[in-house]
Amino acid sequence: MKGYWLYCHAIWLFQLLQVAFNVDVNVIEDANSPFPTAIATCLQGVQTNFRSPFWRINVLQFPFQKSVSQATRFVRDYAKNVIQERQEAILRGDDTPLDILAHILSMAESEPSLTLEDMVDEFVTFYVAGQFHFFMYFNSLGLRFSNPD
Repeated sequence: MKGYWLYCHAIWLFQLLQVAFNVDVNVIEDANSPFPTAIATCLQGVQTNFRSPFWRINVLQFPFQKSVSQATRFVRDYAKNVIQERQEAILRGDDTPLDILAHILSMAESEPSLTLEDMVDEFVTFYVAGQFHFFMYFNSLGLRFSNPD
């Protein structure tokens, strides 16, 4: 059953990144892709922070904190690279898709105070919210199809 949920996670990760940002992280073909693990580690860090607000000062949690920091850095660096590649493509005059990333970049053009870090925040926020939405959708589908009534 765990393999099924990991495969579903890979499918909605692929769909979300493909539709929203036109990026392929090769998570379906490559079972060892670091992206799903990094996202899961980041979300686990958020969950741990809510459950135990003082986990940052717990010495026994330092290895876990380091893994959360590395995963967060990986996701944010990936988002920054995607944004910069899209900006370079726009400057070259390449055809770029009309997706969420295009909207974020158009907002940055109209609002000069929007920095690259702000765009990375928007990218990651939209991704996490979209992942939660897809998870709830697939979960409800799984419950619906598991109930024969």
